[in-house]
Amino acid sequence: MAEAILSSSWGPEGPTLLTRADSSGSTPLHFAVLYGRLDVVVLFLDGHASLGLASISDGNGSFPLHIAAMVGQTRIMEELIHRIPDCYEMVDGKGRNILHCAVEHGRETAVRHICRNDMFSMLWNATDSGGNTPLHLAAHHGYPKIVILLLKTTSVETSITNNDGLTAMDLAIRAIVPGRMYYFQDPHIIVRSCLGWLGAAITLDGVHPLYLRNVYNKPTREEASHKQDMITESRTIVSVLIATMAFGAAFTVPTTMGMQGQQRWRDVSRSGHL
Repeated sequence: MAEAILSSSWGPEGPTLLTRADSSGSTPLHFAVLYGRLDVVVLFLDGHASLGLASISDGNGSFPLHIAAMVGQTRIMEELIHRIPDCYEMVDGKGRNILHCAVEHGRETAVRHICRNDMFSMLWNATDSGGNTPLHLAAHHGYPKIVILLLKTTSVETSITNNDGLTAMDLAIRAIVPGRMYYFQDPHIIVRSCLGWLGAAITLDGVHPLYLRNVYNKPTREEASHKQDMITESRTIVSVLIATMAFGAAFTVPTTMGMQGQQRWRDVSRSGHL
């Protein structure tokens, strides 16, 4: 149908429809990308309109490439970037690049695709209009697998602060409500644990007073020894979780850990001593 509309049988009006937007500002190319129609995307870009078609944003300031990242369509992303090599540098109405968009919508495949290609290295630590890096967004939304994909890209920095002066670790901590009980597999707990295990930066502004009390109260020798044991065991657990996630498996706690180990994990998760 799309090919018929663009053919000469429809007259000169056919191709002009490609640049027309609906009430949300979306063009036919936006919709072709949204529904994952690579064949239609190629058709739209292949001789029926100028490459400027991919530079039309919708009402949210999102370009077709941003939409592809949001829905995890990596093949369409590749096609658009092949046609317009610099289009991956474009940002949407919130100042977010394609990696921001992929992270915010939890698209692990798109994040992995971007993180594995050095061509996109300028995106890894880029900030949006709120000063947030992709890691900030992953920590805020509680996406453990995406956090790990980003952290495996060694150039990703954990000490960058956003416009509120907060690091990714700060946002991970703030996502944990003090006093509320969390199970050890809670995504936000895992995100915070992974960042803590890697020594991600924390600012005083970003930490809840209860967390500060736990961190800065000087422990006794016995408490310090107990704390070290908890940290050692917890880091081992996090390592297992990271390895498990790297192979795409579901999170499970080793059965050899026992009830005492599980209780320690819960204690550490509540106290923030990772």
